[in-house]
Amino acid sequence: MKYYLLLLPLLFFSNCRKETDHESLSNSETCRYASIDDREVLNDQSLNQDGYVPMHFNNYWVYTSQYWNLDGSLHETRTDSIYVVENMILKDIVWWRINLNLNLYPFSTAYTSQIGDTLFGLSCSFYTSCVGQYKLYTPISKDTTSKSFTISCDIGGSGIEYVSDSSIVTPSGNFTDCYVFEYGYVDNTHIDFLKPGIGPVKCIYFTNGRRREITLIDYHIES
Repeated sequence: MKYYLLLLPLLFFSNCRKETDHESLSNSETCRYASIDDREVLNDQSLNQDGYVPMHFNNYWVYTSQYWNLDGSLHETRTDSIYVVENMILKDIVWWRINLNLNLYPFSTAYTSQIGDTLFGLSCSFYTSCVGQYKLYTPISKDTTSKSFTISCDIGGSGIEYVSDSSIVTPSGNFTDCYVFEYGYVDNTHIDFLKPGIGPVKCIYFTNGRRREITLIDYHIES
C-alpha cells in the first residue's frame, strides 16, 4: 500500500532548514518525533538495507524522462541517475538519502528507511529542525484492488493500488508482480509501477493533456 503525507508536500532535505524572513523556532523546541539536528551521520559503506527500494552506497538507478507535446510529438528526452549519498542514524534507526536528481516517488523523499514490511520517510518543516516519520509503502495483496485517497497541500485525489498481472517491459528488463498505483487530482493523473526489491521501474504522468514517462533503463543492486 502507498501512503501520502496528509496536508504536507514531500519536501527535499535542503528545504528542511530553508532560510526565510520568518522568525525561526528554537532548535531546542520539543518535536513530536525528532529534530534533524540530532542525527548522527554515518556514511558507512558496509551497511545495506533490503526492502521495497534496497539501499547501499553501490546501488544506482538510471532513468529516461520523456515529454510529449499536446499534438503527440516528442518534446524532450533526458537521462537522470539516482544513487545513495548518505546514511545516518536518528532515533536508533538507519536512514538513507539519495541525490534527488529526479522527482520520482519515493526518491523525491529526502530520507527513507525500511522497518519490517513498511518503508518509511521523513518529513520536515520550512521553519524548524523538526522531522516526522510517515509511511510510504506497505504490502499489497495479490488479486485485490484497494482504494486510496490523498491530499497534498489543498488538492485532493483518489486512486487505486494493486499488483500488476502483466509484465512491465523496460530497457533494463521485464518486471512481474509490480505494485501499481493509479491516482490523480484535477487535470493530473499518475500511474506508478514499483518492483519490490528493485524500486520504481516506470511512471506515467498526464498533466493538462501532456504525457510524461519515466522509465528505468539501467540499475545495480548490491547483493
